[in-house]
Amino acid sequence: MDIKVIAAVFLALAVVFIIGQIWFHLVDGILKAVRRTFTKKQTWYPLPDEEKEKIIDKR
Repeated sequence: MDIKVIAAVFLALAVVFIIGQIWFHLVDGILKAVRRTFTKKQTWYPLPDEEKEKIIDKR
């Protein structure tokens, strides 16, 4: 294969990769914004009320 063909294929793959990354981050940002709008901020390990008070008192 000619070096120009190899360089063209590499350049095309690089462009596809960059556009894919931009698209992924754009869609991911939009989904995060939608999730933040419609959901409350909750931790994945909710503590009972008395345990929260103990943690707050130790600080």
